[in-house]
Amino acid sequence: MKKQLENLLDQVWRAGDRDEMSIKHIGHALAAIIAFDDWTKGDDYELPAWRENEADRIKLRERITPIWQQIQEMKNAVGREDFTKVVEESKFGFYPMSYLESDWLSYAKHTGEK
Repeated sequence: MKKQLENLLDQVWRAGDRDEMSIKHIGHALAAIIAFDDWTKGDDYELPAWRENEADRIKLRERITPIWQQIQEMKNAVGREDFTKVVEESKFGFYPMSYLESDWLSYAKHTGEK
């Protein structure tokens, strides 16, 4: 499952700027899936790349939404605890795990971390 998750997250990474926006988007979206069951409920970095033009924002969202839906289905299949372990062990684990533990973000309040 870890490899499947990483492959999906690599697709999100490649859809974005492949830098700060991509990794922070992935971190916030994963934390939101774990905390709220909804990748769109991230506290920050709504998309993995900056798009000024609304049409470009819509295209990017349409491109990544099916990927996030697959990731959500993975979480639903194994449950929050097991999914969180897989996320933590993945190459993308640092950001979502640090966001989940940050008391200044909303995620910890919903996961019991703080």
